[in-house]
Amino acid sequence: MQVKQRLDALTSLRFFAATIIVIYHSGGLFGLSKPYSFFNLDHAVSFFFVLSGFILAYVYPKLETWAEIRRFWRARIARIWPALLASLFLTCWLLPQGWDNKTGLANILMINAWIPLPRYFFAYNSPSWSISTEFFFYLAFPFLIYKWDLTWQVKLSASGAMLVLLMVVSDLLHLPKGFSSMNDGITRFALLYIHPFSRIFEFIFGIFVASYWRKKVGNVQWSKSRAFLYETGVILLAGICMHFTNPLAEWAGTTWLGLSVTAWLYGSGSMFIFGLLIYVIAMGRGRIAVWLSHPVLVLLGEISFSLYLLHQIFLRYYQDNITAFPQLPNLLSLAIFWAIALLASYLMWALIEMPGRRFILGDGQKKMHGTQVMRASWYSHFNLNRNTVSAAIVLACLLTPIYFSLENINRISSSDADVMTPKELRSVMGTGFGNLFVLRGVKIVHQGEGLCIDLAWESLVEQELIYTNAIHITDANGNILAQADYKQPMSKMTPKQGTIWKDSILISADKLQSGDSKLAIALYPHNQPKQLLPVDKGDRDWGNHRLLINLDRLGANVL
Repeated sequence: MQVKQRLDALTSLRFFAATIIVIYHSGGLFGLSKPYSFFNLDHAVSFFFVLSGFILAYVYPKLETWAEIRRFWRARIARIWPALLASLFLTCWLLPQGWDNKTGLANILMINAWIPLPRYFFAYNSPSWSISTEFFFYLAFPFLIYKWDLTWQVKLSASGAMLVLLMVVSDLLHLPKGFSSMNDGITRFALLYIHPFSRIFEFIFGIFVASYWRKKVGNVQWSKSRAFLYETGVILLAGICMHFTNPLAEWAGTTWLGLSVTAWLYGSGSMFIFGLLIYVIAMGRGRIAVWLSHPVLVLLGEISFSLYLLHQIFLRYYQDNITAFPQLPNLLSLAIFWAIALLASYLMWALIEMPGRRFILGDGQKKMHGTQVMRASWYSHFNLNRNTVSAAIVLACLLTPIYFSLENINRISSSDADVMTPKELRSVMGTGFGNLFVLRGVKIVHQGEGLCIDLAWESLVEQELIYTNAIHITDANGNILAQADYKQPMSKMTPKQGTIWKDSILISADKLQSGDSKLAIALYPHNQPKQLLPVDKGDRDWGNHRLLINLDRLGANVL
């Protein structure tokens, strides 16, 4: 059996896992909504952790000297740090949120996930938390692989016991489930989903799968048809597991197992099936493994790390400035997003990720790739050549018309603002926000894809539009059920006093929940959510800083 089929197939699987994560984070945009609740797409992160343990144990079955350990750590830093740093710079450029020395340094040093506070692990480019968790695994790996055959039971059991201990502590302390911008404390989410102490069980399980696979691979005598049957079966089994873990997690929360088991199932409930999937595909005996070894899929697998780091930067930029983008059919917008994401990921891989790796490892390093396909075609992608120049030209052709179409502000007349507001909402017209803005009109329509909201605003002074509109769906007590915050529209000219414009946003159906509901509106300067503008009339909360509109009185049970 050739190494190519085994390793290349697993590399391609990385692209499919990254794609699942991108789809998960795209929920609520491009018309994507409820179908994604059918599977727990968040489990793709768990797949990466199990796969990481498998690959490292496969490539480094032994690290017996300090020289080998130092070379391993250097190679791992070279693998992830250049792209991570580039994505941090891109985040600061496209999504300026103010630089904080502590959180910034934690991100640069890749330790942000080790600190169980949202302002650290979700700072800047939020997917980087998993890179920080992975970096912890890299540091621990030489000690985990040491005398593995003699100590694997202790190490696997100890990591599982540490996970259980964190669950017990979370329940005893009655930690809240999630987090919000108003709560920066430690939560179950931080301890059981983010922190490396709870996720290292998945990584060590991947090492175990690799060691078991290594012992069995030479003796397996599967025919192609039998291997194809196993491959198909385990893929279907993974899909079934990703579907049923959500109801299983909800059931666990109603039993003595408690909310911490629920939290773990939501994040890692498919890890054992993922181990089986990796084991079967790594055998390389069936048609699916051969198909996954196709050079195009392997290339997509190679750029998946850059895709993972870049996708949410683009999604957040689109969401923050959604009113400035041209209104296109959802399918076309989705296709453009994917084209931009893949092209940008390819360019970052070819021009930053791989050259950065070679720079850190030194020019004498020959084995830059673990796959036969990419070792053979390394120079066809490196630096400015026909492939990278072509990708850059296509990306520029996509971005240029988008950039020149971003104005931006959808100006309307005063009469248009008056007409758009139904009689049930006339009382909120004229609500002032901090003597800077007036809400001139509101229109709320419930459609199959979600809740469509039109808001007409008037600027009371000549000013730059530097505020974020916080748009929340709340229950009767003001608790946030869904939100679609966005930045005020871009404008190439400073709007003058009396300028009126309309913003149109959508809260997708999958974010809406049943129960009493209100639409809540607040304004704050970009990246300063605690400096809310005061609201001068109407039903309000948050110390008169958030306007509340009762949706039930519209006669449309929007939730």
